[in-house]
Amino acid sequence: MTPTPTGELPIVQKTYDLIKWYVPILNRLPRDHKFGLGDRMVAVLYDLLEGFITARYAASFVGFRVLPDRIRVRNHNLQTGRRRLKRLQAAYGKGQISEHDFTQRFQSWNAHLSHGNTWRLRQHIFRNLKLPHPLK
Repeated sequence: MTPTPTGELPIVQKTYDLIKWYVPILNRLPRDHKFGLGDRMVAVLYDLLEGFITARYAASFVGFRVLPDRIRVRNHNLQTGRRRLKRLQAAYGKGQISEHDFTQRFQSWNAHLSHGNTWRLRQHIFRNLKLPHPLK
């Protein structure tokens, strides 16, 4: 998505416009619905806007996206790492690299991923790791 002239992503601006349009409509609801349904809908819209703004302005640091409550691996870095791991598996299977080199590179990437909130991700990636000869 390309930023608008104000520098915001279009989805942030459109969500803000939706809130500006929708809140007055919800305020005209009967009292019984306004304080139940109306307040919940407004809260969901503001949560949605907050999520978009957080994602837009989250800091990027060494291949990670640093959010207030967690650290995530950037998608591009994850895709690149998975491709490298597949090439590494193939090279190890063909005997092009030694077991020591394979172990060193594998542990390096695992250590890099461990700096983020990536326990499940690492479990998923490494569970599917298939080696032609087991590591010693």
